Amino acid sequence: MQLAINFSDPASELLAAGKIRLDRFKTPDWLDLIERATKQLPVYIHFAINAGADDSKTRDWAAADALARATDTPFVNLHLAPRAKDFVGRDERAVVDAMMNDVTKAVQFFGTDRVIVENIPLGNPIESFAEPCAKTDVIHEIVELTGAGFLLDLSHARLTARHWGLDAKQYVESLPVKKIRELHLTGLQFVEGRLRDHMPMGPEDWQMAQWAFDRIRAGDWAKPWMIAFEYGGVGEGFAWRTDRKIIEEQIPRLWEMVKESAI
Repeated sequence: MQLAINFSDPASELLAAGKIRLDRFKTPDWLDLIERATKQLPVYIHFAINAGADDSKTRDWAAADALARATDTPFVNLHLAPRAKDFVGRDERAVVDAMMNDVTKAVQFFGTDRVIVENIPLGNPIESFAEPCAKTDVIHEIVELTGAGFLLDLSHARLTARHWGLDAKQYVESLPVKKIRELHLTGLQFVEGRLRDHMPMGPEDWQMAQWAFDRIRAGDWAKPWMIAFEYGGVGEGFAWRTDRKIIEEQIPRLWEMVKESAI
């Protein structure tokens, strides 16, 4: 298993100073950022493709394929992210079919072994998603019928479980954990009265991460190729949550957990 963090200037500086170890940087599909990051470390791309949303219908699959191959990114990811406003008055089947159609198109283009689907959080303070997208039977249906792999975002799952009043571990266990290909980790913290992800790891976050690694090491979950700590980044949206001290303290701990679990 490999470890990555969102590319940021503090992470880059810490790596150059030998203060942290990483296998790759995680970047969006921004050519200028990819060029910057690859001067220092291999990258893998996290694509902004949303299954069940209009933006996926105009996606340039060939361009995504070229970027994935150029960076040796093994999977093209789709978020199971139909917007609630697009499905007002429509039933659950309409939501499922919209996601299924987009994932099927991706699988037809890239092949089943190169496509993964990511669970999205409900109760998101930024955007509201159609709730069927997070139902575990729906996610299982999409994975099983299309042959895609699963990208488990542990913080997204915890937020969804909280939104529905469910036990977080039970909810996670009911997802397609045998099909995990990639795992995302972040901390959860209250910001202006709302619980947000992409934050530093706290005690409960570390406990959940260790539980996930224990499940992987025991063979109860599939072993992901990549563990991504989705903390920090570039641009105004990440400036307030890209703390050099946090990265310097938390990446070494994650590195040891990841490499120990990979045995």
